[in-house]
Amino acid sequence: MIARWSALHAAVAIVLLHVAVSPGFRAFGLYHWHDSQRCLQLVALSVVCLLLAASGDARSAVADATRRCLPGRIAWLAAAAGCFAVLAVAQAAAPRFAALELALLGTLCLCGLCVAAARLRGGDPVDAVLLSGIVLTAAVLALPFLVAWLAAMTSGLGLRPALLYQSGFSNVRFLGQFHTLAMPLLACALLLPGLRRGYRWLLFALLTVTWVMAIGTATRATWLAWSIGMLVVLPFAGRVILPLLKVQAAAVAAGMALSWLLLEFLPRFAVGGLQNASGLASVIGRFSDPLALSMRDIIWMRAVEVIAAHPWSGLGPMMLALDHNRIATHPHNALLQLAAEWGIPMTGLVVLVGACLAWRLLLALRVTCKPAGLPPAAPSPGQARRALLACALCCSAAGAVVHSMVDGLLVMPHAQMACALVAGWTVGLLFSQAPPAPAGSILPPNGSEAPTEPAPVPAWITQAALAGWSLFALCAFVIGALPEAFDLDAREHAYFDKYMGDETRKPRLWSQGWLFEDVPAELPLERRPVPR
Repeated sequence: MIARWSALHAAVAIVLLHVAVSPGFRAFGLYHWHDSQRCLQLVALSVVCLLLAASGDARSAVADATRRCLPGRIAWLAAAAGCFAVLAVAQAAAPRFAALELALLGTLCLCGLCVAAARLRGGDPVDAVLLSGIVLTAAVLALPFLVAWLAAMTSGLGLRPALLYQSGFSNVRFLGQFHTLAMPLLACALLLPGLRRGYRWLLFALLTVTWVMAIGTATRATWLAWSIGMLVVLPFAGRVILPLLKVQAAAVAAGMALSWLLLEFLPRFAVGGLQNASGLASVIGRFSDPLALSMRDIIWMRAVEVIAAHPWSGLGPMMLALDHNRIATHPHNALLQLAAEWGIPMTGLVVLVGACLAWRLLLALRVTCKPAGLPPAAPSPGQARRALLACALCCSAAGAVVHSMVDGLLVMPHAQMACALVAGWTVGLLFSQAPPAPAGSILPPNGSEAPTEPAPVPAWITQAALAGWSLFALCAFVIGALPEAFDLDAREHAYFDKYMGDETRKPRLWSQGWLFEDVPAELPLERRPVPR
């Protein structure tokens, strides 16, 4: 007999599988990691849409999760943001790419809701599967790094970042996006009650190697996001988060020592000698001036100019890639990108919905870590595991928000899917009990319901919207991406012919992300090339 939620489970499995395998995926005859990951992502999202369109049970589960996450007024705010998003697509200079961006980001939110629904329905076994997937992904990334380091020691080629860290990623900084999400969860995995000592040491070794990679790539955003994420969660988690902090501190110390050993000391005795002895030079250079913006101030100011010129509906989704400069196709700041491409009203509504959801999650975390009305006794293993995992997930989610303010977390395919997984998992775990109290209220000691919110959106409206969205997203993926998916080489050559001398690839949708198609009209804002 087919399980009632089999379609939902399949959708979650596809998301988790993409996160685990896409770093090592090269197919479709493509030459770049980014394009391979993007094609795999579009295929995965299309299958998720098909599953939801074909399964009423899966839509019902996702609708229930949506009403749990976005009750009452928050749901209507989200609907208003959707209306502004449609307006931004309609006025874009290249509507095909704008609709594709809308479908992509919207379906990622849908994937997150699928994960939340699976956690709400499946309970603790879903946690075990998802956590195992994150650990497996970290191992998949760490093993090639160790193999590449050993090859560098014996070949005399030197410790080149392109060989050590970028396996699976077109830019070494994209690896740090996953590290931001994975670090708290890896620490949580080795602290879970009932785990054998040998497994704990293996997980600590994996966490240490992951920190070595984070140090070696010198991705400052990972350090910043990890630190701020912990500080945000600390007031709501109390003592529950202390074991996570201790394990991370130990892993950082071990990672620094191992970094010096692998990247500085041992290379002096390897084949090539002094040629190998500069492994930490780039790290020291980047951290010597931690406030350096790496030309982000230029693209940030450019985004501010676009916002000032198009405050209401923006240029349109993905349309910053029409504004050619020599630095990037996106501003490396999620808020500026949303405001420049989607408009200030839509961005304000998204921020408001996100803030409300974040506050409800933090209140739920406080209830999970400090249950009201319960005597101060030792928690059961199940309660301890859920509280610890809730802290780790909130740290990952908060870190992702911080990281997106200085990097392209909103743009890169692997980071997009990993964020959808972590966000949905966080919501599903923390809202699996009674919904958290609204801001300013206190849960009654007897566990009775908190003051009710306004009536939720009717179930039939939510299900109809999910079915309609699935069909729209499928059409947008086919019409928006298929024309280029099998002709990316010709697309890149056409770009380099148009912009001679600009040989550096700058990913957005594809590895060469600039849009240079003929559009009905030039951008209303005058375009000024930015010097190197």
